[in-house]
Amino acid sequence: MTTKTTKIFDYNRLHKQLIKKFHVLLGQQGLGQEAKEGILAGYGVEHTNELTLQQLQQVCSSLEGNRRMDAKTDDKRVDMDRWRKRAIAAAFGLASELGYAITMDGAKAMILRATGNEYTSFNKIPQTRLQAIYYGFRRNVKDMSSTVRLAEEMLLEKNRKSTHN
Repeated sequence: MTTKTTKIFDYNRLHKQLIKKFHVLLGQQGLGQEAKEGILAGYGVEHTNELTLQQLQQVCSSLEGNRRMDAKTDDKRVDMDRWRKRAIAAAFGLASELGYAITMDGAKAMILRATGNEYTSFNKIPQTRLQAIYYGFRRNVKDMSSTVRLAEEMLLEKNRKSTHN
């Protein structure tokens, strides 16, 4: 004969775990005592242990949602930085191909001019615009390289013909 054991719901244990989770999430969000008191006041209590399980789950869920939103914002920020760096590298490449040595400020100025001076600050240029500028600069460098190579080949061929005559 087998006996079936049932798990007993331990309210106090779960309550303590949620209180701990609540405090951990507050710390991760960088929220201090004032923010904690504001949250508690929203539920009409003064101490964390006065919150019900449902209220603690709601608060923790909300704080976790904030953390996910922060992660998405960080991802967007990283992506913008990546496109800024790519655009700057493409500006340096184009300037080099044209025979100019430029500074970081010069590269940023080139990019701003490529927007038609639509933006007053390099950091205000949206990602789609940075992508278009990046690909435009890269295309110009490739076109210039192939054009220079073609011109050199044509000159060499012309010189060979003139020396053979």
